[in-house]
Amino acid sequence: MSVEIKVFGNVTLYDSWGDDAQIAAIARVSTGSQNKGRRLNRKLLRTLLENDHGSPLEFGGLIFHLQLPLYLVAQIVRHRMASISQRSGRYVEMDGIFHQPPIWRAQATGNRQMSADPLPTQDAANKIYQASILASWEAYQRLLEIGVSREQARTVLPVSTETEMYMQFNLRSLMNFLRLRRASDAQGEIWPYVDLMAEYFSLKFPLVSELFDVMIEVDRELAGQRHRLWSQKVEALDVLDD
Repeated sequence: MSVEIKVFGNVTLYDSWGDDAQIAAIARVSTGSQNKGRRLNRKLLRTLLENDHGSPLEFGGLIFHLQLPLYLVAQIVRHRMASISQRSGRYVEMDGIFHQPPIWRAQATGNRQMSADPLPTQDAANKIYQASILASWEAYQRLLEIGVSREQARTVLPVSTETEMYMQFNLRSLMNFLRLRRASDAQGEIWPYVDLMAEYFSLKFPLVSELFDVMIEVDRELAGQRHRLWSQKVEALDVLDD
């Protein structure tokens, strides 16, 4: 089996349930009123997001099918915001598909978990990376040939190996996930995936999605002010300890 190296997998919408009008109608059960049209639905949905009344948003959601490298899966599942079903390397052999970053970046100096500007040694990094991929794939194949089980042979494969998975989000969880993984401090390789998820969100829930975008924009504009206030309050606690 040949090796394929690429820079991006795919995200497709497998299914969805609910819509803007249904979420608004469910939210109105507390008042006994009925659906009142797009403009008033937007006003109600705005109130839900503005006041963090998120339970009606759990009545709508989306299921995505993703093809992506294993190291991005690790970043996704840590949030515990979705129901997940992932391909198992114990049941099937891996396909020999690997993901190479579109550009190699230097390590950031001010943040230990982040990268910084592109490196001038792109060609050298590509050669080192691709040689490593070929070596690990050859080792995987050889282990299988001599009878090693799939669940053990896969341990030589790198975290750039492509896998596939289904993820089911309700809207409340999806918005939280998008807020975290579209942020400027998230790893750049995950942005194309979450951008596609956001596009499907907008397609199926246009009112909720546009309000969510406004909320994110406002949060960004207030981020500096929030950080300053947070620092002042915490430093005041330190003074009390002294």
